[in-house]
Amino acid sequence: MNFSIIDIHIPHTWVFFAGIFMGAALSQATVIPSRTANPEAVKSRKWTICWILLSFSFVCGVCAVFFPGAKNIIDPGLPLYAGIVTGVFFLAFRFKKAVGLPVFLIAVIAVILLVYEFKPLYARSGQAEAAEFTILSRRDSTYGIEVRAAGTSSLLDVPDGEISVFCRTMDLHKYYPLGGGRHLYRFGGFRVFTEKDEKTADIPYGDGSSAEYLLDWMVRNRLKIPGIRAAAAETGFFTPVLLQTYRVLLDDEGGISVTPVFSQD
Repeated sequence: MNFSIIDIHIPHTWVFFAGIFMGAALSQATVIPSRTANPEAVKSRKWTICWILLSFSFVCGVCAVFFPGAKNIIDPGLPLYAGIVTGVFFLAFRFKKAVGLPVFLIAVIAVILLVYEFKPLYARSGQAEAAEFTILSRRDSTYGIEVRAAGTSSLLDVPDGEISVFCRTMDLHKYYPLGGGRHLYRFGGFRVFTEKDEKTADIPYGDGSSAEYLLDWMVRNRLKIPGIRAAAAETGFFTPVLLQTYRVLLDDEGGISVTPVFSQD
């Protein structure tokens, strides 16, 4: 993971936190002191707390303009997003047991899952180099391929035949407070077509973690989660050249290509 989970350069992040403070302020404003255990204490501090929360909400609103830039605040769906966040957290703070506890538990579970799922992924802005690999050897109908991706290097044995390269990608909508607006990717590995068997086989790249498995499972089953799009990008099949180095590139739209790297000597 090469990115911060919270992006302060998109307005949606600041609007989300502004909505939290606004919801808390409205919850505080609607407290009826006479129905509390200590009416006098609640009455004396009620509006003080309310104005402090409103001040925090206002600061977040200002940051939503100045950090991303005024032109990025123009989003027709942003007022509705702010209203929904404010409403949810108003109910969560106002009715702590009935609404607040479920919201808190859902939020904790979502944070854990997202952070865990982000571990094998890398962020890109525009074109990105997903990996680089070199065909080191060919013996006993097997290619020896050195793969360099995500700061690591690994040797893979790939059956002789035509190969293609695939990546896993994940795009998150800006409305997500964690990782919102990110375009994420992971180098997936190779797909091999052998004329002898007339079938394809996948040679995955990675440490085989459950986070990688979860992303692969989402892609294979075309799991649809609102605001999250997980997909697979794959090149066409080609015949690799011995001792040739190739670079795997992702374009702006999430497409993938493989280009040979030639020595400058």
